[in-house]
Parts: sequence; structure tokens; C-alpha cells
Amino acid sequence: MGTVEHEPFVLFANDKFFGELKKKHGVGMLGRKPLQKMISDKGIKFEDLDRDEAKEVLEKMSVKATASTSDVMKSLALALFTPTSLFYALSKKVVFVEGMMVGEDLIIIHLLAEIPRLFKTTLLYHIFLTVPINESGWKLAVDLYRGLRSESREAPITEEDWENLRPIREKNAESLKVKGFLENSWDIIGKAA
Repeated sequence: MGTVEHEPFVLFANDKFFGELKKKHGVGMLGRKPLQKMISDKGIKFEDLDRDEAKEVLEKMSVKATASTSDVMKSLALALFTPTSLFYALSKKVVFVEGMMVGEDLIIIHLLAEIPRLFKTTLLYHIFLTVPINESGWKLAVDLYRGLRSESREAPITEEDWENLRPIREKNAESLKVKGFLENSWDIIGKAA
């Protein structure tokens, strides 16, 4: 049986869920690369990617991908790493937190979105753009996210969170064509074989 390529997908997580994971893994409030610490704690080896390296890796790996996945990867590189990116236009602030390449199998880019609200606390959401390069990368991503989910008593995202993220999700779904903007990828992860 040949390898099965799985498309890139996005996961959203609220700050309560991610904060509990950070605490469990001993990442302080000012921890710079929290997801990398969590992955490292699981014994998974990866290459740290800064913002420019993440863009370069997405562009480079798009050559190896199928045509449809390649187009998505190129769109992600353009949308995430240009000054007038879609994410910046849709939210007051989206920042690159960390990126990593796990072998030749998986790319993960962690972003933090701040959604200001009038007379209310600013909402923080973690966005995990996940690009499995092959079936091994897909399985690794599923196992990683399932493991993180099982470590927290909090739901990664609630119906209210999903609604708060609607403007970002719907606008990016139109242009990026990545799984997880219109359907909750946590549900897909839970059902994956």
C-alpha cells in the first residue's frame, strides 16, 4: 500500500486549555516556545523554525506535495508571512509564536490571535497550522494533538470560542482552503484511525 497524503489543517485552542498545558509542562508565563517544550517532553525530535525559516520550509516542501496540497502550502506561506497578510487584516493582532519541522514528515506553525472586545477582556486564541507531508506526519500530528488534549481537563475550544473566531475562520476558509476553518479539526482528530 502506498503512502496516503493528508491535507494541511488548522486547530484552534482557547487560552484556558493551552494555559493548563503550559502549567503541566512547566512553561512559565513568559515561556517563548511552549509547544516545542510540550513536544520535547514527549520525546519527539524537531527542528526549530523562525518566521523566515517556516516560510522557506513551506515553499520548499510544496514542491514535493501533490498539486492541491502544494497550492495550499503556497497560499499559507503567502498569507502568513507577508506584511499585508489575511490574518493581520482580520484580527487586531496575530503573532508568530513558534514553528517546527519534525523530520521530513510534519510542519507545525503556532500563532497567537488577540481579539479585542469593547469593554471586555481581550480574547486569546492559539492557532496551530499543521502540515503533514506524508502518512507518518499525519499519524504523528494526530497522536500529538490527542495526547495534548488528554492532558487537560479543559476543552480546547468551546462553542462560544468557535463563534468568537467566526470572522477569522470564514474569511480564511474562502482564500486558504485549509481544513479546520469551517469544521472543528479537534473532532476530526478524535475520529481519526
